[in-house]
Parts: sequence; C-alpha cells; structure tokens
Amino acid sequence: AAPDPPANARLPVSRGVGYAEIHSSGPTVFHPFELFIAAAIWYLLLTSIWSLIQAQIERRLARGTNTAANAGPSMRERLFGASPGSGLR
Repeated sequence: AAPDPPANARLPVSRGVGYAEIHSSGPTVFHPFELFIAAAIWYLLLTSIWSLIQAQIERRLARGTNTAANAGPSMRERLFGASPGSGLR
C-alpha cells in the first residue's frame, strides 16, 4: 500500500485562502515615489516636445496674417533668452 502523505501536505477542502497567502507572492516593498518621478519625467518630456511642435504649427499658420510681422519672441528666444542673430552659439 502507498504511504499516506505528510499531514502538512494535505489541505482541508473547506479551508479558504487568506489575505497573507494572496499577497505573499508579490513584491514585499512598493515604491510609489519612483513611479511618480518616472511619470513626471515622461510628462515633462512629452509636453516639452509638444510645445515645440505647437510653436512650429502656429508660426507656419501665422505667415499669411498681419500678426506675423508683429509676432512676439520665438520659442527659442523665450526659453534661452537669445535671438537667432544675437551672436550666441
């Protein structure tokens, strides 16, 4: 005859799964701050790229209007404080 399995190997049928058993297989430490930093970096990167694209679109659409001659400083001038002909490289 086959030997009986050890007592700790058999689980009763009516035993439910507890909270500790469900959450014991995942990570033991959750780092939300790193996720927030990553999200902030992505947000900054994507909004910066989009603002440059948007500035190009607006400049192109403003070429045929009277406001093109009276336009304010370009995105480069606003960001870096230099105009294209100022000699700064």
